[in-house]
This record gives sequence, C-alpha cells and structure tokens, in this order.
Amino acid sequence: MKVEKMVKKGLVVLAAVVLSTSSAYAANVETMGIGAMNTAQAGAVSAYCDNVFAAYYNPAGLSLIEKPTISAGAMYYNAKIEVSDWNVVSQGSNATLDGAPSDYESDTMDIVSPSLGFAMPVTDSLTLGVAAYTPYGLHVTWDKDPAKSPSSAYAWESYYGRVAVSPTLSYKMSDKFSVGVGVSLGRSISEAGKTMEISDDLKDPANSNQVKHMLEVSGKPAGLADVQKYIALANVLDGAQLKMESTDDFNYSFNVGLMYRPIEQLSMGLSYRGRSDGDFEGDVMISGAMGGTQDLDGSVTMEYDHPEQVQAGVRWMPNRKFSVEADVTWTRWSINENQDEHAVINVPEALRPLVGGQETIETTFEHDRDWEDTTAYKLGISYQATEAFVFRAGYTYDPSPVPDETFEFGWPDTDRNVYTLGMGWRINERWNIDAVVQHVISTSKRSTTGGSTELNKNYTAAYGAPAQVYCENEGILWGAGMTLTYTF
Repeated sequence: MKVEKMVKKGLVVLAAVVLSTSSAYAANVETMGIGAMNTAQAGAVSAYCDNVFAAYYNPAGLSLIEKPTISAGAMYYNAKIEVSDWNVVSQGSNATLDGAPSDYESDTMDIVSPSLGFAMPVTDSLTLGVAAYTPYGLHVTWDKDPAKSPSSAYAWESYYGRVAVSPTLSYKMSDKFSVGVGVSLGRSISEAGKTMEISDDLKDPANSNQVKHMLEVSGKPAGLADVQKYIALANVLDGAQLKMESTDDFNYSFNVGLMYRPIEQLSMGLSYRGRSDGDFEGDVMISGAMGGTQDLDGSVTMEYDHPEQVQAGVRWMPNRKFSVEADVTWTRWSINENQDEHAVINVPEALRPLVGGQETIETTFEHDRDWEDTTAYKLGISYQATEAFVFRAGYTYDPSPVPDETFEFGWPDTDRNVYTLGMGWRINERWNIDAVVQHVISTSKRSTTGGSTELNKNYTAAYGAPAQVYCENEGILWGAGMTLTYTF
C-alpha cells in the first residue's frame, strides 16, 4: 500500500506539471537540456544517467535508481538574435522595406521550461519511471513593423514545440547490462505570425504578366486563374498582420535504451528516440486587412513531423570522484522536405465582390525545408569534491540542420557552441538540489549572400521584382536552472 500511494502521489504531481508545460519551450530548434544535473554535463549522459530523466536520455539508466525518487525543476532562458548588414538587391522598390535599418535584433525572449519525473524500483531487476519534459522547441519573435524589423515581412513570430509524458520501464538483465523502453505521449503546438508586405505593382491587374513571373520564380502555379487569385488576395491582405495557431493534440513515439558496464570504471550507452507524426489543425486570424479596416478569420492545417534521434556515449570513471563522458547525437532532420500551411480564409459578404464572389479563399504558405541530418558532439565531466558537493561542466558543438538555400527568419538557426557549468548539493539523505548555468552562442555569424531561395521568393513579393537578400545573423542565449530531488 505504501508503494501504491507513492506512485499515485507522483502521478498526480506529474499531471499538474504537464498542464503548465504547454506554454514552455526552449529557444532553439532542439532542447537545451532536461534536468539540471544532465544539462550541466551538456546532455552527455547516455552512458550513465542515474536520475528520473533517464526516461528521455537513456531509459536503461532507470535501473541505476535504488529507491523511489521524484524530481522537479525548471530552466529559464533569455535569448535574442542579432541581424547585421541587412540589404536586398532588387529591381523593384518598396519604401517601407527600403527604409528599414541595416542592423536590428529580435525581441528579447524569456522562456521557462519545467520538467518533472518519478521513478521507483518494482523488483530487484525492474524499475518503473515516468517523466514530463519538452523534447523540442523554438520561440522567436520580432518587431511587427517591417520598417523597424525587415524580418517581420517573413515572420514576426515562430513558435513550435512538443510537450511529452513518457512512462518507462527499465530491466536489469545482469549487474553489467540493462535495457529500457518507454512510450513518449505528446502534444505539439505551432504558431506563426507575419506582416503581409506586398508590392503595389503586384496588386495592379494591369501587371498580370509581372505577377505571373513572380509566381513562376516562387515555384507556384501561374495560370490565369492563379494570377487573378493572387492579385485579389494581395489587395485584401497587404499590410495586414496574419497569425496562425495550430495544435496536434496527441502524438506518440518510443524511447529505447541499452547500458553496458563491462567494468566498474567504464560504462557505455545507446539510446533511440523515435519519430512522431504531427497533424496540426487550428485557426487563422488576420487583423488590419483592406488597409486596416477589416479583420478576418479562417482555419489552417499542417503536417509536420518530429525527428528521430540516436545518442551514444562512453563514460570513464578513473576514481570515485571524477568522471568524463563523450556522446554523439544524430538527428534525422531530413524527414520534412517542406512545411506547408494550408489556410482557408473566410471572406465577409461585403468583400466577396473583390474576390469573384468567393465565400472563402484557400491559400498555402509553402516553405522549402530540405534540412540536413546532423551529428552533435557532447562532452561532460563531473567531480565529487566532498560527500555533499559535486561540480559539473559540459560542452556541445551542435551544427545547424538548416542549409543556406532554405535559411529564413522563422527558423534563424546557426551552428552553435553550448557551454555549461553546474553543481549539486546533497542536503541530507532525502533532499538534493542541482543547479546549472548555460550559455549558447553561434560559432560564427551566419552569412546570407543572396543564396536563400526561401528568403528571395518571399521578398520578391514584397519588392515586386526578383530580389536577393543579404544579411548576417547571430544567436545568443543565457540559461539557468534548478532541480530539486526527493528520495523516499
């Protein structure tokens, strides 16, 4: 009965945290860490993860937990993106964008990402665990006025992430070898906002040939009906602020892990985090259409999957005080060749004569992805200074999956360095506190020299003529977190 009560108590608290995590995401395409102990070692823990968040890093690690344990914590992030040398080479002219600054930055983004987990041995060989966390996330915001932030003509907000709850089992097959498996039950959110900046040339029916050429350059259908539809939509939406919010209320994937310790000083781990399908449905909200006089609404759908990962690591512990682990994490970002948001916009009766009497207008916001698979390299160290205090540090080199030809301001990703420092304090036999400070910075400024087809086709519409975008950008993030652990 005592064990049953502890399990119920852990699940009730876990459910409460899951509800609160629905608005919490890390500030990059990937997680910046789950649990202060693991984050302090830069996530290089797949070979020896002896805490409740092994449910994510390596389910086999739960077998290292000897007593019922519950952990709760949160990470706080402050992030921004700096853009410099903004310039567009174009034969057209748009006064709003032409007057934009050459150097600007994103809004400061403050994000809190909580996590919670519970684990307990059921038998000498079997351990049960469940954890709630955010495996992927991104949140970027810019000023909505293109005259202050040209990025907003592409996207003034990008919000994307998944919250997961992972029931997990670990089985100790011998003193040297353990296996683990869990199912990751998730809910995903996607939001996108942009200011519709469309050249006056592309709103004039007399310029049908120019519109046709622009559509062809953008890789879209360019028949007579397509040209007429674009001109009608451009007249309605120019200058409006468009926001799309969609969710995938339920998705799932599997986490599997192996851990092998041939000798006490050496441990090896391998984990697989599976792909989860994303089928998003939601709403479209448009404010300021028709020159600021009309608000519109509609619906949006999108299919966009979360990638699978393989992480492997080796940990060496030459003595009882010091350990070092090296990991590699492969992520299959190439699963999504494109991201298409299909919107259906409701047309009020008064505006229908402008769009050929249609009650709705269907349009698809097409984004080429062609992302590349990546391999991140992680290094983590731990030093047990005293019985009560342990110090940790880590480093990750994390390359961007976004190639130059599809770089854009909704996912302004760069190659990055991740530096971490942390410590743990064992207050007594039951209570433990772990803390971490994290710094993420681009390895170098990312240069866009007119080669991004994704940016070029968007700003071709804004300028009314073939356009090439030039700029540099750099991401900077500071994070801090704490995890409190109680052992029953």
